[in-house]
Amino acid sequence: MGNLVLFDTTNRTVWQSFDHPTDCLLPGQNLVSGQKLTASISADNSSQVCSALSKKRSEKRKAGGFLDLEPILPGILTRFSYNGLKIITQDFSRMLGKGGFGSVYEGTLSNGTKIAVKHLDGVGQGKESFLTEVKTVGGIHHINLVKLIGYCAEKSHRLLIYEYMVNGSLDRWITQENGLTWNTRKRIISDIAKGLSYLHEDCSHKIIHLDIKPQNIL
Repeated sequence: MGNLVLFDTTNRTVWQSFDHPTDCLLPGQNLVSGQKLTASISADNSSQVCSALSKKRSEKRKAGGFLDLEPILPGILTRFSYNGLKIITQDFSRMLGKGGFGSVYEGTLSNGTKIAVKHLDGVGQGKESFLTEVKTVGGIHHINLVKLIGYCAEKSHRLLIYEYMVNGSLDRWITQENGLTWNTRKRIISDIAKGLSYLHEDCSHKIIHLDIKPQNIL
């Protein structure tokens, strides 16, 4: 998939997917300086909801300039140290896949649980913006969505830690002869639709996934 770009009325770029490694467009998310994405109700028809780009001054940063994520999501997400992740992944030696935002590595926790560590490369995203996205994605819980279990935001390092899916991504199965029956294919399509419907309709913060492809379906 390519880069999704939003323009304002002067044809200036205010948001592009390449700058946001979670591939999600969220209400309240920063666009360019001083702008955010908001949802508003049309004055002409209160039942008609429209999306609008409104210019708002960004709220002042909290002390130190960074959001404190841990009190917001207690017991839900684990904050990993970068050195700890190097040990868990054997110095990032077991690559599971590589995409536009970075590479994914297999890791094993001390209790034997396997995890998938997404190492984001050169996203140029500030810590506050990154933690805001992590907070939103970390609050998502659905049987058809891979669970985010932790994160790392040390210096320039940005990493996301997900539950490990033993069967790998869909692309490895659809390219095999006689790999999937038609009933299995229909079930997969149905499960994908359920996951997207949850993101679009049922989340407390509506989320648009911008990179749906077989490599990202596990």
